[in-house]
Amino acid sequence: MTDTVDPEDSMANKFRRLCAIALLGAFQIGLAGLALAQISPAPAPGGGPAAYPADALVEAAPPTETTPGTQLPVLYVTSVEVVRTSAEPKLDIVRVTGLASSQGWSEPQLVPTFAGKPLDDILDLQFIATEPDQSQNADGFVPIGAIFPLEPGDPFKGVRVRASENAIEVAQIPGLNQAQIAVNDSRPLVDSS
Repeated sequence: MTDTVDPEDSMANKFRRLCAIALLGAFQIGLAGLALAQISPAPAPGGGPAAYPADALVEAAPPTETTPGTQLPVLYVTSVEVVRTSAEPKLDIVRVTGLASSQGWSEPQLVPTFAGKPLDDILDLQFIATEPDQSQNADGFVPIGAIFPLEPGDPFKGVRVRASENAIEVAQIPGLNQAQIAVNDSRPLVDSS
C-alpha cells in the first residue's frame, strides 16, 4: 500500500506554518519595539536614585486661542427653511434658526448625520455650535442660526434638523417649518406648527 500526499493538503500545511511563523515574528518585533521605546533613567552620580533626563519630560501645552472648543448640539431648533435659488445652477440652501441656552455659543453649523443616500430621502442634519469658554449667566435663550448649501441635483426630497431637545422636518423642498418655544413654570415647552 502506497501513501500518497495530496498536493493541496501539502500546500495548505505549508501556508499554515508560514502564517504561524509570520505572526510569531510580528509579535516578537512588537514586543522588542515596546522594550526599546522605554526610557531608562540615567544612574545618578554617587549611587543615588536614578533620574530621568530633563529633556525626556513632556508637559501639556497650555490651551491657546487656536484650541477648538467642544461642539455640542444647540438647545432648540425654531425654524428650518429650504430655499431654491432662481439663478442657474439652481441650488437648495438650508437655513436654520434656533435657541442656545446662554450667551457665548459660537460657530454654529449643520452637520450631516449619515453617509450616502438616506432610505427615506430626507437629509438628516445635526445643529451644533461651540460651547462658551466660560460659564455664562442664565439670562434666557439666545437666537443662533446656520446655513447648509446642498449640491446641485441633490437626491433629497426633504430636510430634518435635530437639536438637543427637538427636531424639525421640512417634508418638501423648497419649504418651511417652524416651532414655537414657550416657557411655562420654568419648563421649556416646544409647540411645532
